[in-house]
Amino acid sequence: MKNLLVLLAIILTPYWALSQTLKQNVKGQVKDEQSGMALPGSTVMVADTDPIIGTITDPDGYFILKDVPVGRQTIVVTMIGYAPATLSNIQVTSGKETYLEVDLLESVTKLDEVVISSEKDNSEALNEFAAVSARQFSLDEATRYAGAFNDVARMVTNYAGVSTSGDVRNDIVVRGNSPAFVLYRMEGVPVPNPNHFGTFGGAGGAISMISQNTLANSDFLTSAFPAEYGNVLAGVFDINLRRGNGQNREHVVQVGMRGLELSTEGPFSKNSNASYLVNYRYSTLEVFDALGLDIGVPAVPEYQDLSFKVDIPTKSKWGRFSAFGLGGLASINLNDSEVEDPEEYFNQDRPGDIYNQTRMGVFGINNDHFYSKKTSARVSLIFSNSRDTYTYDTLSSPDFTTTSRLSDGRFEEYRTSIWYKLTHKFSAKDVLQGGFLLDFVNANFNENAVVDGTYMPINDFEGNYQMYQGFLTWQHRFSDRLKFDAGYHLQYHELTESQSHEPRLGLSWDFAERQTLSFGSGLHSQTLPSYAYFISETDENGETVLKNRDLGFMRTAHLVLGYQNRFAPNWRFKIETYYQYLYDIPVESNPSYFSAINTGADFNGFPDDLDPLVNDGDGRNLGIELTLEKFFSNNYYALLTASIFDSKYEGSDKIERNTAFNRNYVFNLLGGKEFRVGRSGNKTFGLNGRVNWSGGAPYIPIDQEASQAEGQQVYDYDRAYEDRYSDYFRLDVKFSYTLNKAKVTHQVSLDIQNLTNHENLFRENYNVETDSFTQEYQTGLLPEFQYRIMF
Repeated sequence: MKNLLVLLAIILTPYWALSQTLKQNVKGQVKDEQSGMALPGSTVMVADTDPIIGTITDPDGYFILKDVPVGRQTIVVTMIGYAPATLSNIQVTSGKETYLEVDLLESVTKLDEVVISSEKDNSEALNEFAAVSARQFSLDEATRYAGAFNDVARMVTNYAGVSTSGDVRNDIVVRGNSPAFVLYRMEGVPVPNPNHFGTFGGAGGAISMISQNTLANSDFLTSAFPAEYGNVLAGVFDINLRRGNGQNREHVVQVGMRGLELSTEGPFSKNSNASYLVNYRYSTLEVFDALGLDIGVPAVPEYQDLSFKVDIPTKSKWGRFSAFGLGGLASINLNDSEVEDPEEYFNQDRPGDIYNQTRMGVFGINNDHFYSKKTSARVSLIFSNSRDTYTYDTLSSPDFTTTSRLSDGRFEEYRTSIWYKLTHKFSAKDVLQGGFLLDFVNANFNENAVVDGTYMPINDFEGNYQMYQGFLTWQHRFSDRLKFDAGYHLQYHELTESQSHEPRLGLSWDFAERQTLSFGSGLHSQTLPSYAYFISETDENGETVLKNRDLGFMRTAHLVLGYQNRFAPNWRFKIETYYQYLYDIPVESNPSYFSAINTGADFNGFPDDLDPLVNDGDGRNLGIELTLEKFFSNNYYALLTASIFDSKYEGSDKIERNTAFNRNYVFNLLGGKEFRVGRSGNKTFGLNGRVNWSGGAPYIPIDQEASQAEGQQVYDYDRAYEDRYSDYFRLDVKFSYTLNKAKVTHQVSLDIQNLTNHENLFRENYNVETDSFTQEYQTGLLPEFQYRIMF
């Protein structure tokens, strides 16, 4: 009988253990939102727990909540003299400790005691100087949305005012602007394009290098930026990397169609909070191809990337040091010589073999320190490199089986940057912030091509230049309900001797309970991709000259008005209307349709076969955006966005046209629900969906007769962007399953893009071999599976 009981206990132990309520630690730090100073003595507790789970922050503002039940939890943070913060639906898993960074805003009106009466708006930007067109996004959103594939750029296409330019890449269009007008910052400093297979000088690519395993809460801004943001016209990703666990070592293994990822983090020493976080990813498709498995794609993308962050807090006057890095390699062969059916050529207009390789790397060192309790500074030193190389061997007529070199090129840039930002908090009412960014650039561009039957250099340059930016911002809070921001940004381009003076204004007024009016305006400017300044030509004296070297900044003026109503807990309605005037846009010196405002429409780099450019073009974007959002609570969320806009421009021919990105309307509807399974609630099933409908993209039609006569694709530029492709429609669904066990969490997901296999026309091509037109469509039905284990 005794032996039988022992055997029964062994058999039932796994099921008994699984039915127990699993617990995990929640850690973090509480700081003053305006000064960044740690707030010791803050109260942190888990809502609705009995007995209460709570603690007080230590002298450095750190806290640990022990034995928090696994699942969605609400964390409440209070401090006398500060507005309370309620962080809803924080996901606690058994396989990984949760780390929170909480900022509290000092109240202008002093109270004798703190009453927990408000919940922190989950969408409120981390940057306290952003009054309009800005929102915070979290790791939870980046991994939850259907069709986002854990990519922050694809995720933000669900927000009002943002649309995609194509399924196969994550270039985004913000309020009708070019994807090239988007800026990426990481850890507070500008970085090169952090996407695999991106075009040089662009801001998108096929696959993001930013991993969900390293992402912390970050900001996305679409207009009227605070003064610290420079050299950008349309949108800003302000990406933050999270700190590694400073007490325990944790690991993640992740396998999916987009890569095999390994992540590890932990302390350097048990005696300090110093930590490391490292993530590495390798192309899954490349692994399958190496194993001889047929993966059903005509060209196998090869890529790998590495990201890390090292965080070293000190108790000395030197404050906190951190180092971060991101780097990636990618290559692909698009060989028409290996394609049997001409209608399946990668390059319909001029069949050939293309090899493309991209490389990007950035390494930065930050130091955050306090001169006093009210004055803090960040100093950063950043080194970055980006390179894009290609070769293009065209297939020769009439048999289209032999190749000859048509062109090749290398575009490379090394950049050393120094960033300094000083913040002084005079009081709860007044904060002053200022700083500068110094960029020292080494550029190396080489391009060869066949010209009049002769293979020859067409661009060959190596040189150095500098760019300087400075800013000053003042925020005054008249009360806890009304704040005003005034700023000034200055930038100077040493190569072209261009300078830009840019005032910025912002206002936010909570004029009634849960209702806010906002206003933002400002001037902004941006350079062209650096290689555009070094495109050469031969002058009348036979000398090689840089034909675009004297180009000045592209410039824009933003004006935004907004209204938000948080009409119920976890619900909000928001409306924004905007007007953007773009001017000094580069156009050709001779009359033509061309404008740099359309850069990136075809995913190619800046063209080099144009007449000399002049800053004589302009354009305008205007629109209205609606957002109805239910933040995640009670195990579900919903988001409805509508964008109605018009985007026009004039080239040097002075004819007003649609921009290449003028879709006129974009609608998104998405939502999802989690179902906790079992008595212990340690299993969670998730169902998420998304519907996207937008207007068709304008395009330049192909001149059929001219194409037939010349034997290659010829465009009818006189009709540029008059016609549109048909509307775009896509339905995505995502299924997920999470299983928490003791010290281990398993997550499985299936993300299905374009569930109905709707045919969205991407572009039309002329096939020179078949003398016919072919249609190229966006991505059809595409399932992506992912498995993730945290331990």
